[in-house]
Amino acid sequence: DTHSSFFNLSTITNQLFLFVWVFAATATNMEEAHKLQKVLDEDVSTTSGSDNADTSNTDNNTDNNNNDVIEPEDKIYGTSLYVGHVPVDTRYGVFTCYVFQNLIHKGYVLALAKGNLKSELLYTRFHSSCVTSESLCSIDCDCVQQLDGALKEIAKQQNGILFYLIQEGRGGGYVAKSRDRMIVQHSNDTITTFEAYAQMGLDPDYRSYVNVREIVHMLGIQGAEWILMTNNPDKIKKFQALGLKLKNVQTIEIEPCPFNLMYLVSKQKVGHLLLQTKEKKLKYQLKHKRVEPFKPYNLKKYSRFLHCASYYLPIRPVDNHIIVDEEGLVALSEKGIVPEHTQQLDDGSTLAKLPSNTLDKVDFDPYWFKVNMYYDMSSYHDFVVLEYGDLTKKTPLVRVQSESLFNRFPQKDEGYKSKYKRSLLEIVKYGCGIILLLHRDGRGAGLSSYIIDRTEGIDSSGIPPDSRDMAATAQLLEHHLPHNKAIMLYNNTSRHSLAPALEDKGIEVESWLSLHDDVNLGHDVVHHRISCAPYYLSKIHVPDFLSFGGERANSNNLLEIPLSSSPSAMIMPQSSDVSVFGGQSPLRYYITGIGTSEAHAKYFVHLVKKYYPTEVSIEFLPLTAFTATTPARSNGEHLVLISQGLSPHAADVVETWDKSKVTIVTAVTENNKNETKVTLIKSVRAAGGLVVEMPMEDEYHTLVRIVGPLCGYYAIYQHVSPQKLHEIDRRLVFSTLVKAETKMPSAEWIDCLQNYSRIVMLGTHPFTSYWRNLVYKLEEGPFISMVRATELLEFAHGPYQNMEHQLLQGVGTCVLFLCCDSHPDTLVQAKKMVEGRFPIWEVNSDLDDDLKILEMEAVLNHLILRLIKLNTIDQVSWPGKDRDKILYEHQANKKSEGDKDKETGEKAGFNSSVNANQSDKIMVV
Repeated sequence: DTHSSFFNLSTITNQLFLFVWVFAATATNMEEAHKLQKVLDEDVSTTSGSDNADTSNTDNNTDNNNNDVIEPEDKIYGTSLYVGHVPVDTRYGVFTCYVFQNLIHKGYVLALAKGNLKSELLYTRFHSSCVTSESLCSIDCDCVQQLDGALKEIAKQQNGILFYLIQEGRGGGYVAKSRDRMIVQHSNDTITTFEAYAQMGLDPDYRSYVNVREIVHMLGIQGAEWILMTNNPDKIKKFQALGLKLKNVQTIEIEPCPFNLMYLVSKQKVGHLLLQTKEKKLKYQLKHKRVEPFKPYNLKKYSRFLHCASYYLPIRPVDNHIIVDEEGLVALSEKGIVPEHTQQLDDGSTLAKLPSNTLDKVDFDPYWFKVNMYYDMSSYHDFVVLEYGDLTKKTPLVRVQSESLFNRFPQKDEGYKSKYKRSLLEIVKYGCGIILLLHRDGRGAGLSSYIIDRTEGIDSSGIPPDSRDMAATAQLLEHHLPHNKAIMLYNNTSRHSLAPALEDKGIEVESWLSLHDDVNLGHDVVHHRISCAPYYLSKIHVPDFLSFGGERANSNNLLEIPLSSSPSAMIMPQSSDVSVFGGQSPLRYYITGIGTSEAHAKYFVHLVKKYYPTEVSIEFLPLTAFTATTPARSNGEHLVLISQGLSPHAADVVETWDKSKVTIVTAVTENNKNETKVTLIKSVRAAGGLVVEMPMEDEYHTLVRIVGPLCGYYAIYQHVSPQKLHEIDRRLVFSTLVKAETKMPSAEWIDCLQNYSRIVMLGTHPFTSYWRNLVYKLEEGPFISMVRATELLEFAHGPYQNMEHQLLQGVGTCVLFLCCDSHPDTLVQAKKMVEGRFPIWEVNSDLDDDLKILEMEAVLNHLILRLIKLNTIDQVSWPGKDRDKILYEHQANKKSEGDKDKETGEKAGFNSSVNANQSDKIMVV
């Protein structure tokens, strides 16, 4: 646990204390500072700070992002560049993270703010990055606990800002820090970190806080008074040197453990106020031969890498799994601790899982992983390779862990960081393995690229979506794998980018093991598709020029058609002798689809009727309107079939039509494995019809669709809307989708939905004419029992009364107002009916009216992901998965049998009309 001590500098006594503390800490004789600590040990009261940073417990903080966001007027001030801001949801609530970059050394400075920054009094901490404790979960320092405790205190006070500076190793970088750790460990802690720096020709501290002063100026908060959270007197001096108004100092420290005690003692000797760090010796045993300090050298085969240091890192046990010998098991028994389960390890020791909240009650051994630190002279990046066990005895487990600065914070959802912890545990169980830490921010493009894409719109940075250096990764793995073989631990989304690089280096992957507990539930797939959906939309091409009429584009791709905003010219076939608009024989279009595609079809109809009310005749027909006996269509009638997966039901419709007058809008390509679908596509194209393709052909691993619905709406909008609507701010569209999660409902609303599984959605025309897919999402994603979608004005005609009836039976209903702000008076009255009786969630959008559906889809995607995780809903092997194919298979089998009957009939001399009559009779029966 961390603890804080509070000093009010407004009093003369504590002003004198601060002066004496800082003076003593910087004096030649450090004994005076130590004596001062002994006095304060008895006189200063302490208050409990944060929980241990590694614990899974949270503070159940469910606040939304209520922080007052400040947008700096200047992009550059001094040496600081403002990149942008994003919300960061931590265990202590949502912080606004302002991202800055130092223009000289290019390092990032993150300012995590909570509450109103214009307040007169703000809490703050200057926190230097620590990759080993914050990313690798080591316990040889106190950095991550101080970070966690400071954020908790700021959240508690509701006003403050934590400055996170990339100043590893007291500003010397991880090269210096790793070599320092190697020297100190080899000396058996007889040399301090400061003495190790001196041996390497380094100053004790290279950190600078000039960027903090510049950021304070850019945010316009220079007039505030500050409470600084630190144990370091040097930080107090440097804080005051910045010209900021320091009111109080609050220390923040942890109870030492055997693995960080000597490090804390070394800081104590130079004046850090550490009241809990005593002179007692807490001993530990390193069961490995300490690494002899060596001079950095280039790898022979890949000289881009400079091997700077190696040492052993103590990592906190994962999920209460500790390694014990027979004596350790006896010690647990004597303390009354019974392991939940045990596993015998290769070296004869036992891996025991302790009950919750018992880990800190026992003396445990950490997981000792060997750190190998490499500096890439070509990219200026640090690479960390962790080794465990004897890699020569069997094929090691290997994990490539992408690194993100945001994952260093105590996030509410630690899903990605949990993959690293899972890797640690699996390697310990297995007996040997490697973890390589790889830069991930912006998928290798840097944190700035990630922020720009999050705030300005996906792909707006102009950088490829995945710039990670997989070649360098494979080179280092080749260097560390004795037999060039590996068993890979992977995320479902990373395998495809890593596998080619490994193959290129001749690394044989014996098997790929997924780290996801929910790998068979599809949660990770849904989450990945939500993240990637804006990127797919960004790739949808906007026509370069627009004109009415003209020949159909010579393209079979909806995303690359360069001609005409006319629906007929772009995605509908047209006869050469018939005018698109006007004339005696106007074209008539029938649009059809099912499920999500039905919503797309109705959206299509809405847009055409809105922008071409007299020029085009268009009608939506359900699939059931088309049968084998549908009369032949006239020359002026065309069919547009929208079907993402080209199901048998949809495919049958095409057979009722002249294929030269058919357009199929689908995600299925001619590379599809289903020969029937490919044959249909080829036959339509061969007849002169049109097949246009949408992104993501294979979105069928899960029941709920994420990418297809969004891309379908957006593609139709781009190719049907008139020219003026192509002037939309595409970045606004994409950034709106990226930020959709910020519009999630309150925890109370979600709890009600969890308990009662009932929701009434209210909207207004024309939005309600094509919103049916939102209902499907809620039904087939989290399996909500009752989803009622109704017009706002129809709410009092049955739905409301039903809600009140259910409430009398003790069953609540959640109310969702979607895009109702266009009718404010009616919305106010509807709210009066339900306020205080039913939980309300209102979602509106600033997008163009015809694009609001995109944001509503994206917001509900996040809700669905939250619900399927909370309820452990299987989205891969969903209930009824096998039986729901009966309807599709029946349709396909019926078509196949019909083809056979036709073939038999022709051989027997029967004509097709007789077969059609027989078919009619069978249908009647």
